Amino acid sequence: MDHEEKSNPPINPLADSKPHLLPAHHRRLTHQIDELPVPPADRTAVLGLAAFISLAFFYFGFFLQGSSLIWPRTTISNVCPQQPPYSSDLEPIQLPSPSNLSLALSGAVQIDTSVYDGWPTVAEDPMRWNQVFAPFRDYLELAFPLVHAQGSGIRKELVNENGLLFTWQGRNKSLKPVLFMAHQDVVPVDVTTLDQWVHPPFSGFIDEELGLVWGRGASDTKSSLVSILASLEALLAFGFENERTLIASFGFDEESAGTEGGGKLAQHLEHIYGEDGIAMIVDEGGTVVRANDPENGGLGIPVAAPAVGEKGYLDARITVRTPGGHSSMPRPHTSIGYLAKLITAIETNPYRPILRLDGNPALNFLQCVRDAPYIDKKLSKALRELEKTKHSLEMAGKTFLRALLPRRWSREAELEKVKEKVLKLLDQDQQVPFLTTQAVDLISGGVKVNALPEEATAVINHRIEPGSSVQAVRDHIFHTVLALAEANRLSIDGWSNSSLQFTPSSGFQQKMNGEIVLSDAFDSALEPAPNTPLGDAKPWKLLSSIIRKTWRVKSAGGTEEGILVAPDLMGGNTDCKSYYRLSKHVFRFSPSSLEENRGPSGGSGIHTVNENEQIDTLVKGVEFYTELMRAVSSQELE
Repeated sequence: MDHEEKSNPPINPLADSKPHLLPAHHRRLTHQIDELPVPPADRTAVLGLAAFISLAFFYFGFFLQGSSLIWPRTTISNVCPQQPPYSSDLEPIQLPSPSNLSLALSGAVQIDTSVYDGWPTVAEDPMRWNQVFAPFRDYLELAFPLVHAQGSGIRKELVNENGLLFTWQGRNKSLKPVLFMAHQDVVPVDVTTLDQWVHPPFSGFIDEELGLVWGRGASDTKSSLVSILASLEALLAFGFENERTLIASFGFDEESAGTEGGGKLAQHLEHIYGEDGIAMIVDEGGTVVRANDPENGGLGIPVAAPAVGEKGYLDARITVRTPGGHSSMPRPHTSIGYLAKLITAIETNPYRPILRLDGNPALNFLQCVRDAPYIDKKLSKALRELEKTKHSLEMAGKTFLRALLPRRWSREAELEKVKEKVLKLLDQDQQVPFLTTQAVDLISGGVKVNALPEEATAVINHRIEPGSSVQAVRDHIFHTVLALAEANRLSIDGWSNSSLQFTPSSGFQQKMNGEIVLSDAFDSALEPAPNTPLGDAKPWKLLSSIIRKTWRVKSAGGTEEGILVAPDLMGGNTDCKSYYRLSKHVFRFSPSSLEENRGPSGGSGIHTVNENEQIDTLVKGVEFYTELMRAVSSQELE
């Protein structure tokens, strides 16, 4: 159940059957009315009028609670409105060939830009970072000469030495810029998996037969970076004159903390343009999903799923400290033993999914695809019922007769039941966007086999659902471990917060066995992202229309039409987490292909062995970015 405010209808003092609940002056009034003489004829008329009014209220209440005679039934067209595919009379631009795009991505993949957790900052060790990214910058200059040429109109800046910022100043400086994002760094390759790669991870092998470019970073996100620069290159070659400023921002530690690259770039941009100074931002994120894509649970229809929200994040550290000593004289539990108990308690008390009607884009996505061929029919029916019940309640709340309807007419209780029904029909993967997830990912403790461990630590990764908060996660952890702390006489220091403290009561010959310290790990706390405006918001409408022009599918009648665009929630976090102050209109969308991936796993292999990118993804990516860059110069976004 979520915590929406509920507005129960106020009591009607003249209709309530319990006069003892009324104020004293109202009770006196009703007694006086009861004592007034009423002529028989007039009494009959009054009773008839009362019966008519009651009957009218009955029928009006029936209609108000959901009759289609009052308003149309909910359909996909009004639950998930689609923009017409973008059209313009602009002259076509010659775009780079698939082979040239393949070569550009291959060269980018061949330069290893792996970044590891725990690296010192750029200020602390500039040489380490420069050795990784200077060769990549040099390569980009060769691959995209017009973008880097003197007098091109595009200004290149280095932010924090390795952050790449390209700014193409528009002719109309009163228009807010549009920002395109990707990152230069890649996830390191586990050396124990090298023999599992079809082609070496930094070979950049071009497989023309399968239509793939192989290697680490090919998909995440050097393909987007290459597509953005290739689009700028094509526009320069065409002689395009942009009205609106276009910016490309490429961080260099997104796969790590994101503070050295994306964080510093965002600060620099805010210094230039100010808070809310960017019209819209497009970063990596949701993709175009094929109808039968096994990697994304194919729905039977192709769907483009730009993410318009993002979960929050917290790495919570649990440390248990107990007295040390020789292992020949152990106590009943060591710090590791206590920590094991705490981890078990946490894993057996997971967060429950919550279906929030406003605030979680994952519900928007479900409503958009509820009629897809492979969606469970019971779930589809429940989603329709949910939307109808929600709509009925909204309409009831708007009418002036809301206050006169008896409480039993309200559908608030029914709405809660339908929400629970929908949640029960979701499988485990489908529930993930609606709950805060927790995963015990790191653990350490002990220094020698014959020494009692004085400290043991675990780090739990949390992805926080929209509507919750970092503090709610901290509270949940504290209250989950509290009972164990009480039973085992362990004190708790929770985030140095006075409300999250516990000290066992003192008693005769009773000692504390140790302490539990709860804290944030890696300075990681991040609240859930503010949701991007949808509906009539101009950036959303434009982005949707460009997507529907770029990816077209055959309809049942054989004609081509734009792909279904369904807004969604991003479960992970990208560099745009540092950019929220710059714009309200943040879209997380990675161009991809509707063609089948013919690689060994049928997918792109992000963060694992055999990462690859489809050549068609590069082609569609350049089409998308080029069309959007041209469109934002002529379309109103503010």
